[in-house]
Amino acid sequence: MKFSVLTLLVLAQVVYLHPDYLSYYNPLLGGLKKGIGVLEPKWLIGEGEIVDYFKNVQVEGSYQKSFDSSIEGLIKSHKIKNVLVVAFQEKYYTQIWPFLREIGAWAVIEDLSVQSQYAQYFVYPVWEDVSKQDTRFSLEYETSIYIRGTEVYRV
Repeated sequence: MKFSVLTLLVLAQVVYLHPDYLSYYNPLLGGLKKGIGVLEPKWLIGEGEIVDYFKNVQVEGSYQKSFDSSIEGLIKSHKIKNVLVVAFQEKYYTQIWPFLREIGAWAVIEDLSVQSQYAQYFVYPVWEDVSKQDTRFSLEYETSIYIRGTEVYRV
């Protein structure tokens, strides 16, 4: 009996956190809301929420899907204006770009002005939101992306 209750509790937690297992912070110490401020994640959490948000943006904004082999080719052909381009900080770009490519959008590194000048959206984690310090672009807050009710990213 003890084994089955314990197994059920562990299974419930695994299902609750899936697929963001690394977003777990002890609820007794404040959970995700406090954890991201104290131990800022060094990994991308909320990939599903980010992709879902930009899927909706892609449809509502009538962006074309692009499965071209390079963003440079899109820039040279001037088709980039019709494709959804989202800028991320480098450490998160390396983890999110394959997921945005699956939906026909492009992720770029926000520090690379050559590519980021084509970005319609910039995404910053709440624990490292440096958007106000960026003087290259006129950035405006649009919305936030939440994980389990906690604001994690600002668009």
